[in-house]
Amino acid sequence: MDNQNQKHKDRKDHKKNNQKQNQEANRDLESRWNEIESNYRRRHPNVTDEDVDYEKGEFDSMTNRVAKSTNRSRDQINEDIGNWHLENDKNNNY
Repeated sequence: MDNQNQKHKDRKDHKKNNQKQNQEANRDLESRWNEIESNYRRRHPNVTDEDVDYEKGEFDSMTNRVAKSTNRSRDQINEDIGNWHLENDKNNNY
């Protein structure tokens, strides 16, 4: 295999690994969301049933709707979900 083909293969492998890591991160966030949804919604009462209703594979769409309802970015929502227990243990809110 020549150098150019090897570089192309390396980039392709790197992209595949990143996609796999993103999928795993989304599964972790989705699992965490299922644990904290009711507490999250108590803190953000403007989040509706329609905002949080989603089908398998549509978690990103759901977080976009929650972001819109809370006037925040999807990244902020994902950060909230990922850090929820740490944040709430510190604040003793729930």
